[in-house]
Amino acid sequence: MPDFTPMGAAGTLPNPQAGLQSLSSIMGVAGQAKQLQLQGQELQQQQLKTKAQTEYSDFLSSFDPSKYIGPDGTLDANGVRTSSEYKGLSLAKPLVDQYIQQVQAGQLSNKQALQTLDNDTLNQMTRGVGALAGDPDVVNDTEAGRQKVTDFYRAFAQQSPEAARISGLYGGVVRHAKQGDLGDAVYAQQLMGADVLGQRTQQQPQALTTGAGVVNRMPRTGEISTPPGAAPGTALNPKPQQVAAATTAATGQGEIDNQRFNAVTQAAAKGQTGVALADQVADLAKQVRTGHLTKEWVDKLTVLKQNDPAITDRQMLAKYAAQLKTTAESGAATDAERSQIDSGMPSPETMNPEAVHDAAQYLHGYFRMNQARGQNAMNHVAQNGTAGLTQKDTAFMQQADPFVYAFKDMPVADKKEFLLKRYGPGGSKDPEGFSAFEKRVKGNAGP
Repeated sequence: MPDFTPMGAAGTLPNPQAGLQSLSSIMGVAGQAKQLQLQGQELQQQQLKTKAQTEYSDFLSSFDPSKYIGPDGTLDANGVRTSSEYKGLSLAKPLVDQYIQQVQAGQLSNKQALQTLDNDTLNQMTRGVGALAGDPDVVNDTEAGRQKVTDFYRAFAQQSPEAARISGLYGGVVRHAKQGDLGDAVYAQQLMGADVLGQRTQQQPQALTTGAGVVNRMPRTGEISTPPGAAPGTALNPKPQQVAAATTAATGQGEIDNQRFNAVTQAAAKGQTGVALADQVADLAKQVRTGHLTKEWVDKLTVLKQNDPAITDRQMLAKYAAQLKTTAESGAATDAERSQIDSGMPSPETMNPEAVHDAAQYLHGYFRMNQARGQNAMNHVAQNGTAGLTQKDTAFMQQADPFVYAFKDMPVADKKEFLLKRYGPGGSKDPEGFSAFEKRVKGNAGP
């Protein structure tokens, strides 16, 4: 009979939990690895955030908003996003985009507040800040300039409760504008006021005298209504089809006037930056001509040599001159204006230092002329809206001479050198030209 009696254990019996324990151990190691991976990812993300913040801070520290004033006085977002500074960002673009949105939101809110002012009060403010924007103390951002802005808004606040509220919003520019930026900030306020006035003009019917009679016309749509002052229900006189035919050209001209205003104010907004660059190029040209560079230009040449060891001071001058020409051309709206720039600075790469100096003086005057042109346009819009602006601007440009604006900004010694080189001693080389230039200088003060 078989023996079923259990025998003694020959070894340790298998632990039924051992497999589960081994699996748990494996999963624990995997979990630790996953945790380490997540920690590494978090560390990497934090490093990227830190790098983005650093890049953003560096961008803001060198960002010059005066270069990007739009025709309506607000920040030109497209101009910022197409700039080399923005394109050079790798991680901070979302932060800069958020900054642009925040700045524009604040500006548009302040601009919307101007709608609470009646036309006369808004016109008074726009003209006042326009005069300040051209004041040398404000342009140079001196203590006296800041006081002038403060005094203006303090007086403006006495006009009405709404004027006082606007003074509180806009008068703060003396506290918020960085040193050196006051003139551009005040100029942006002038653009805002002019833009609001221009919009109102486009929204209100205007009396229009046509070959068919006097009617009301909506500037944007060209829609015709009853003659000015007519009682409700008065029939159109003359007939609608006659009015439509007679006002077709006027409606088209309205669009041309609007486009002209935008082009002129955009060019004017670049004026201060252009003047500063032109003066920089003229100064460098003098130094290259004498062969003695200041430390500032020696340092800049050293930086350029890191990428191009063979570059010379003349080649550096050509680079800056080409940049000046590009800046001028970016504000030119017509072929005639671009031709005017080319006549002043035809080829920076081949010009000698003396020619570059003279061309930089010319473009200094060109940018100053654009500022005066913008002021002329905004004065017109403040009084009349954009209607008739093209004719007004054309008349201005027929009399404008960049050399006049350049001459008026020159130190006395440079004025003498300019007249001697161009017209000879006492104007002997060109007496008629000398006399005509003197008359233009006396007759065109400019801002």
